[in-house]
Amino acid sequence: MALLQRLMKPRTGERVEVYKDGKLLIRGLVTIADSKLISISNKDVRVVNFRPEELEQAIANREIRIKKL
Repeated sequence: MALLQRLMKPRTGERVEVYKDGKLLIRGLVTIADSKLISISNKDVRVVNFRPEELEQAIANREIRIKKL
């Protein structure tokens, strides 16, 4: 499971879709991905920010799924 979590964690410059509880939360570009913040923005200038430790926990609990495009 740890390998899957690392593969799902987004990196700067990647295009991703983030699903929460099976529903699309955001589709966009990862603009920041460091130890303090993961920020994803879409073409409508909507930005969703995640704290990395909370995102990793949500991925582990299967609350959030990240699909890389």
